[in-house]
Amino acid sequence: MLIDENGQEITEETTGIIQNQNPRTGKNIKSNAKIKVLLSEEPLPNKRVPSVVGMTESSAVNTLKAQKFQVIITRQDHETVAKDYVISSSPSANSEAPEGSAVTIYVSTGEKPDDEYVTVPSLIGETKDDAQEILESLGLKLGETVTVNSAKTKGTIVSQSRTKNDRAKKGTVIDVQISNGKGTVPSSAPTESAPASATPTATTKPSPVAPSTGGDSPTISNPGGTNE
Repeated sequence: MLIDENGQEITEETTGIIQNQNPRTGKNIKSNAKIKVLLSEEPLPNKRVPSVVGMTESSAVNTLKAQKFQVIITRQDHETVAKDYVISSSPSANSEAPEGSAVTIYVSTGEKPDDEYVTVPSLIGETKDDAQEILESLGLKLGETVTVNSAKTKGTIVSQSRTKNDRAKKGTVIDVQISNGKGTVPSSAPTESAPASATPTATTKPSPVAPSTGGDSPTISNPGGTNE
């Protein structure tokens, strides 16, 4: 059952655009669970996700909430990042997301990974199917895929929740953002047309007059009339 932010049930008569939901897409829930949605009359504006990597958990949460994002915290082991510090976020820093949407931050447990950890590959530019194959070959999993406005090739990945060369435990879920190919592409600069060259006017040369064979004067044609 869908309910709005005030706990009221969403019916066929309810108007508005769903901007966000909780639980998020891809989460397992009970068949009779309630899904809370955020409605608005118009689409909410996109906002740039701030960089919170390297911040403490509390600082990262405050920074994201100040930009009107919801925050989901996921804890992960990491071999270099200290306990309670942010490893990465999804969506990643400087990408755009609707105001009020959720940003997941991955916070270090302070525990070093064991042999079950692998190096996260770069998925940027890969298709969803290729990314899934790459991750599965390393023992990782492809998580939530969100389509976003981007000028990059349609269907290719433009952002991932774990950065390249990061260390992640096998079985870790990696979320990605995929381009819809509809981003704004700068138009080409107009080509300045070369000025048209003037067409030379042909000069009419007088027809040569046949030399006279006798003493008579040459006969000249009368334009537009008949020689008399």
